Amino acid sequence: MKALLKYFLLFLVVGFVSLVSFSCSCHCGKPSEALVIPKDVLARADAYLKDKLTESYFNNYVTLDLWKTQKNASGYDFAYRFVIPEKPYINVLLRFSTDSLGNLNAQKDSYGIPDIKSDSTKGVFNIDEAKAKQIAKENGMEPGVKDWQTMFAWSEEYASYIWIILNTTEETGKNKSHGYEITINPYSGKILRNKEWHITQ
Repeated sequence: MKALLKYFLLFLVVGFVSLVSFSCSCHCGKPSEALVIPKDVLARADAYLKDKLTESYFNNYVTLDLWKTQKNASGYDFAYRFVIPEKPYINVLLRFSTDSLGNLNAQKDSYGIPDIKSDSTKGVFNIDEAKAKQIAKENGMEPGVKDWQTMFAWSEEYASYIWIILNTTEETGKNKSHGYEITINPYSGKILRNKEWHITQ
């Protein structure tokens, strides 16, 4: 009887482990459920980006992010991943919307798409994070009371990517802080803006 009980308990343990293993390795909600986009629609979406980025740039650095692309009531909200392997800070999403045929929906905002075809410098990134910090230092940014914050981000104002460097020169609890923000062109290293910021509550 004890032997039978022992084997029964062992059976339960093995069954539980198998169930946990299945739940951890299950690919539910992954490729089998991915959005299916008609080829002609995808071709038009690709063509829009190629016209902005140039075909060479698109082929080398841009891929469709199928998991962030969505079908909406009137068409598609596309998301493409822009990655330059040798520049690890460049790993961003390009977003735009189309109608059901894949034609650009100009009534919706596009995001992160530099017009490299019109201005090739918008696709050249000479300034990495270390250089951006050095430029900020050379232009008077103080060490401050905590580590600098650095961001490589898309700017609607400049219709290009930029470096943003922030320092904190004063911080009193959570209610009061002060510092400076420097915005840098990642192609030329030019200072686009140098301004103060304040938080007072």
